[in-house]
Amino acid sequence: MIDIGIEHHDLLVVNRALEPRHKNIVLVELDNEFTVKRLIITPSGIELHPENATGKYPIIKPKQGSIMNLVGVVTFNIKRMY
Repeated sequence: MIDIGIEHHDLLVVNRALEPRHKNIVLVELDNEFTVKRLIITPSGIELHPENATGKYPIIKPKQGSIMNLVGVVTFNIKRMY
């Protein structure tokens, strides 16, 4: 999520009370793994897009049978000072 300013060691504030909407940055638990991605809602389903131009991380399209929990919407990003 480097391209939107979220870097390793940043502290994220996640609001679990907000309903995730198209293009929100969300914390997702997918098959017992946590990830932060941009939520894209398409007519064919949900996609989780990385914000990293390196191409290192693929778009995630949850497969049928996957267990997905949209934990919440990322509302703040706090950076370390050192």
